[in-house]
Amino acid sequence: MTGRGFRAKRMLVLLALVLASTTAEARSSDGELKILTLNVWHGLRSGESKMKFPGEDPERKKRRFDWQIEEIQRLDPDVLLFQEVNPNQPEARRYAEALGYDEIHKVTSCGVHFVFKIPKNMNEGLAILARPELGLRRVGSKRLSGDAMCAASIGFQTKESRYVLLGRIEVDGTEVLLATTHLSSPPVIPPDYEDGLAELTSEGVVSEEQRDEIVEILERRRSRNSKEVERLLAEIERHRLRLGSGSGSNPPVILTGDFNTEPSTPSIAKVQDAGFRLVGTGDDFLTWDPVRNHENHAIGTRRKPVLPSFEIPQLQALSARGKSLVRQIDFIFVSDGLQPRSAERELDREGDGMFPSDHYGILAVVEVAAGPQDPTLGDETHTTTPMKNEVRE
Repeated sequence: MTGRGFRAKRMLVLLALVLASTTAEARSSDGELKILTLNVWHGLRSGESKMKFPGEDPERKKRRFDWQIEEIQRLDPDVLLFQEVNPNQPEARRYAEALGYDEIHKVTSCGVHFVFKIPKNMNEGLAILARPELGLRRVGSKRLSGDAMCAASIGFQTKESRYVLLGRIEVDGTEVLLATTHLSSPPVIPPDYEDGLAELTSEGVVSEEQRDEIVEILERRRSRNSKEVERLLAEIERHRLRLGSGSGSNPPVILTGDFNTEPSTPSIAKVQDAGFRLVGTGDDFLTWDPVRNHENHAIGTRRKPVLPSFEIPQLQALSARGKSLVRQIDFIFVSDGLQPRSAERELDREGDGMFPSDHYGILAVVEVAAGPQDPTLGDETHTTTPMKNEVRE
């Protein structure tokens, strides 16, 4: 290369850096962050084979990935918090490369993975992506339940395991702690299930022993989800205190994920009681829709129900109504120091004959506050007020 060509190339590189810096400054100068949480869906159906899970074929998954990228680029978020990224490490990098973001990731489900791998196609987990100018750094991860010891190329797991992944970014000089999680799922039942179970027991259709078995499983699964939330909150607080120890000010927190439970449950109440504000809830934020998003759900449907029905038709019919419930199980929470500005349900459009995932996503705009929360918002930390295209002053 000639000296003139080298100088020209250097000038182009410098100009690109200046433009990138200017863009970064423009994006963060108002202290606002656009956040997207999404369970991107591994597309597999577990419980049928221990060697390899069936499910979505590779060509369809590629088309769905392209549809996700197209939608994400349209939404233009600053931070992405993903669940069910499979295979975790290569797929997290694939998202990052397609979008031009930085990424961190954590394998949460790996089966047995040494010289051989069982199941062959399960190595899923969590990922956080952010624009390069936000300086994303890994803070840590924590197992919340189960026995998994999973890494990219080695792992051992005999029980379903759940984790939280934590990272941090910087917005206008303020450090923000990021956390995303995917919790265990209590049985999905219609609202009148327990009353119906009691009635069937009183009529002698279901024996007391059968009822007690069902109730024990139901309570155990609900308790597991609730204990995972307790460990999740403790881990977030531990890192928040550690990161704030040098400055004397604990960083604000953005917590998102697939909680596998509804806004009215004790698990979500615990998050709010810990001081987190729920950003976006109500009928506009139902993220799990097996009716409208039927094809994706049909591919991923488990064949074995969690609660036994003992081949009792009335009990089977009662349980079956839970399969068509449309629910919100994905959430964005923010702590003090962050002001919610708007929220929308997104990635809920069909394209190329499919939806981007078996979940819909939630997109929120939050402002990194420079002081105490705006008193005109009132005491909303413990409420679940719907927010849709809403700007609060």
